[in-house]
Amino acid sequence: MKNNKCLVIGGGGFLGIHIVRCLLDNGIPVRVFDRNNLKIRKVLENPAGMEDVTGDVFNNDELSSVLEGVTDIVYLAHTTVPSSSMNDMMFDLESNILPLIGLLQSLQKSGLERNFVYFSSGGTVYGDIEPQTPVLENQQLLPISSYGLTKMIAEHYLRLCLSKSSIRSYVLRPSNAYGEWQNLQKPQGVVGHYLKALAFNEPIVLYGDGAIVRDYVYAGDIAEAVRLCIQDRSGAPGKTCIFNVGSSKGVSLTDMIEIIQDVTGKNLNINHQPDRGFDCRYNVLDCSAIATQLGWQPKVGLEEGISKTWIMIQKELTDE
Repeated sequence: MKNNKCLVIGGGGFLGIHIVRCLLDNGIPVRVFDRNNLKIRKVLENPAGMEDVTGDVFNNDELSSVLEGVTDIVYLAHTTVPSSSMNDMMFDLESNILPLIGLLQSLQKSGLERNFVYFSSGGTVYGDIEPQTPVLENQQLLPISSYGLTKMIAEHYLRLCLSKSSIRSYVLRPSNAYGEWQNLQKPQGVVGHYLKALAFNEPIVLYGDGAIVRDYVYAGDIAEAVRLCIQDRSGAPGKTCIFNVGSSKGVSLTDMIEIIQDVTGKNLNINHQPDRGFDCRYNVLDCSAIATQLGWQPKVGLEEGISKTWIMIQKELTDE
């Protein structure tokens, strides 16, 4: 595997940092391609085996250039979050689907054998799950946000474009990701949002009655799932494997508030607001498929992961 190089598109952010660290730790050289690589440069300090390139997926020349010499690709680029996607659905569609189609068509013509990992969303593509039991990958997809719909469309284009290629593709559907280096300015991610509120002594906004149930997974565990996909050579060329990546444990927002208060020793100030309408009431993932096929299991429990994240947030504030 040491001769392989993995391209991580959109790898300059929160999940990208965890993924790049994991790949480098396992001897896989990485090329990071992102519009802004400042954070990953600061966190990882340009370790041996990492090359970072600043560019945009909309620029075909830049994208073609970074594809040279790589054997595997991880695609993280996405311009919206669930709440912002509803504000401008046309932008959500154009900015997230068109660049992906262009890349997939280029790969389709290349004739090279690669592993391609696309990040979908286990938290939004399924929509409201009835009855409320952990959901399998073959569940009908009925997203209730533009974000989830765009992710679903992307999955279908991936399958369509690469089905006749020599590329093995993997769709990862993570549940609610959290961990160190999360972008606290984005209106996404309950754990990061609540910890930021504690750090800055601000109130949190709790939409609805607090009974919404989510599945939370530590970013380092997601990175390990990516590594297993990148190193997998058992799949047939042209085949797309779809995997849920989560804890398979449901936690209500009310319970999450209590856990965060217990871990940090601080109380949250709660601002109650009406339900937003595009939040799924229940979302817990059945992750038996990736466990069976790739041997993946989450290793970091919720309390441990929140503690790691809280320590990093405090450190970052101190360094500033």
